[in-house]
Amino acid sequence: LIAAKASTIVIAPLTGSPLYPIAGALFGFWKGFFLLIIGDMVGGSIAFWLSRFFGRGLAERLLGSGNEGLMSKALEMMGSVRGFFLARLGFITFPEVPAYAAGLSRIPFIPFLLIYTVVGALPTAVTTGIGAFLTHDNNSLIFTGVLIFGAVVSGVSILTFMNHVQKEVDKSAAREPEAID
Repeated sequence: LIAAKASTIVIAPLTGSPLYPIAGALFGFWKGFFLLIIGDMVGGSIAFWLSRFFGRGLAERLLGSGNEGLMSKALEMMGSVRGFFLARLGFITFPEVPAYAAGLSRIPFIPFLLIYTVVGALPTAVTTGIGAFLTHDNNSLIFTGVLIFGAVVSGVSILTFMNHVQKEVDKSAAREPEAID
């Protein structure tokens, strides 16, 4: 389970979503939770160091390239503890994105790993709890409510982070003097 979870971070297109409730169902809440946290820490650490060692080219191949100014600003923001915390919250359900991006930023490894793990513990607990819950009581209404709640939190987190980055890009653009023809 640890290796499977770690691989979903390192190999970005793989999704680890099914592993969370499966771990809760197979191992119970606490054992499943801790196995997944260890897998997240291993996978996040590998992604961080791959990105730090191989650089931006590898991260763009694994995550896709986008708006150059937006990516540069996001990486600059993630170089601080506060900025990485916001990024990790913003991509709470896509842990591979901040893991690879942090390797490209100036954030030291220990603060990265602590923030990465602590923020990731919330969705891990919820989804592992779903699996543990489903093995004891099959209440589909609660299960559906938790899934909807998770989708809403994920969407709001991503939009909040992207809005913050766009504001930083706009501030930078406003400070740059315009070229005179």
